[in-house]
Amino acid sequence: MNCPDGVTTGAIRRIIASLLLIGAAAMPAWAAPCVLLANEASPDIQPCMSERPAADGLRHLRIELSWAGPGVLQRVLDLRVPDALSLAVRQQAVASDGSMTGPPLLLQALRADSAYAERLLPSPRIAVPLSLAPGRHLIELDYRIHLDGRLYPRLDDGAGWRARNALGDMFSGMQWGLMLASLLLAVMTRVLARTPVNWAYAALVVVHGAGLVQIRGDAFAYLWPQAPMFNQGITVLAVSLVLCTHAWFATQFLDLRERWPPVYRLHLLLLALLGLNLLLQRGEAAAAGAGVLALAYAALAFAVSWRSLRSAAADARLYTAGTASYVLFTIVLFVPFAAGHNPWPSFDFLVLPEIGYMLETACLGAAMVWRVRRMQQRQAAAREQQLQDAQGLIEAESARLAAHARAERNTLLLAGAGHDLSQPLASLRMALAALQLPQGQEPVAHHLERTIAYAQTLLRDMLAEARNEHRAHDDRVSLGDCITQVARAHAGAAAAKGLALRVVDTQVEVRASSLLLARVLHNLVGNAVRYTPRGRVLVGVRRRAGGVELQVLDTGPGLRPDQLQLLQQPFQQGTAAAAEGHGLGLFIVRTLCEQSGFRLRVASRVGRGSAFCVWVPLGPAGEPGPQRSVPFTSS
Repeated sequence: MNCPDGVTTGAIRRIIASLLLIGAAAMPAWAAPCVLLANEASPDIQPCMSERPAADGLRHLRIELSWAGPGVLQRVLDLRVPDALSLAVRQQAVASDGSMTGPPLLLQALRADSAYAERLLPSPRIAVPLSLAPGRHLIELDYRIHLDGRLYPRLDDGAGWRARNALGDMFSGMQWGLMLASLLLAVMTRVLARTPVNWAYAALVVVHGAGLVQIRGDAFAYLWPQAPMFNQGITVLAVSLVLCTHAWFATQFLDLRERWPPVYRLHLLLLALLGLNLLLQRGEAAAAGAGVLALAYAALAFAVSWRSLRSAAADARLYTAGTASYVLFTIVLFVPFAAGHNPWPSFDFLVLPEIGYMLETACLGAAMVWRVRRMQQRQAAAREQQLQDAQGLIEAESARLAAHARAERNTLLLAGAGHDLSQPLASLRMALAALQLPQGQEPVAHHLERTIAYAQTLLRDMLAEARNEHRAHDDRVSLGDCITQVARAHAGAAAAKGLALRVVDTQVEVRASSLLLARVLHNLVGNAVRYTPRGRVLVGVRRRAGGVELQVLDTGPGLRPDQLQLLQQPFQQGTAAAAEGHGLGLFIVRTLCEQSGFRLRVASRVGRGSAFCVWVPLGPAGEPGPQRSVPFTSS
């Protein structure tokens, strides 16, 4: 029978709720004293264990053992803790009727200030040897350990106990190998990427290694066996340093100061509270304070990891996995287990921080490697782009040099042509001077003289540029005279087409090259006359901001924007170009304006005509005078 999705979902929710209720009800049973020893050492031993609080604040643990014999049995009672604040282990024989036979035998007595040499067995964890004659025995332990935790002792034979210690030493060696490899990784990433996060990771690895030594009890056994009180205080310091280095790494790796300033300030507050806890608290109060701050940091670390996971980057996922391992095993599970709430007495809860430290170190190291690799990939891509840009610059420079060489060759060719043309022009000028003209033809002679002189000036300028002797002129030029001369040169062509060529006279003077202005105007007026089929051409000057504007207005066919862009390129002509045109007029004007600091502006409407305007900066005392329109004819 198929159930609807809603019914199935409701059933699953009810099952989960029932499991949670059962777990909540079973929690007091987990927290209750164990009734069996956490071992399966020998089927011949019948252990039974119970615990009750003593009146002096200690916990009292009773272990009843039955040994059927034969002979005396040697066993080891492994308490599975590295140290104790107070411990007294007594053994007493029990008669068959349940009464005690003789006084109890004190096997081990330890205090917080007991040296390591006072232990009966040389082991990082406290262990007590037991000699069991046939019969019943009562083992009583009065103790107090950190965080008011509970003991979960394990009864084992000597060989099994030594094998388990050897296995623990091997596991510790693996942990140290991982820590050394991680420290080497921190050094390598520091060489590849000089960022503060490398130092934070190195400090995290070192503090994790020191924490593992302290948690296993190796520090007290091998480093300071004669300093028990120091060993008691260093535990809280180790926990605080682990929290501090992890918070430091988080701020650097996630760049919390720039990305999430409020979260960054919370980390600083946590570091300050840890420091105050170490300075103001002592003993178990300091341990309790460190535990509370550890739980608070667990919530903060989970929140930061969840937010960083939104970036979907591989290093963010690895960071989240490492932080989750550290928080889960070292804080969320270890602190309650150490406080006596271990639901599995046979489980050695001291391996929880070891697992958390190893997983966190591995995940954060992988995140560092991924980040360095990604940075190297970006650098490689940037270098590749730089190489491509450099190659492009080399190619562009080669093209520029080739174009410059072609331009120099063309300039030399033009200079040669100009040199060849200068001879006929000089002969024409000499012949014109010797020619006897009829009376009344003097204006024609003057016009021819000016035209030949202008052509010779252009040729001299072209030759000077070919010799790299061209320089900007700084003449005081009267725009009225310049416009008048240009108009006279084109008056005949305008009259031949029936066009009205008019000039608006002006008294404005500018500081510029008279030759350059003449070339600009000759090309603009010549184009206007050439491309205007009927109507008129008007040449004048208008005041503009910072200067004046030479304007050539015509009533020609007008230009579209695409035609205007095309005609500013060399050797491009309009569709109605005259046969004598070369397609260079507007290109020459644009080039001359760019060289001299002028600005060319063209306004055109199809069917209405065009306006070609050149802005020229106005020098001092360049004021426009009275303006009047002057017509020009072929005479």
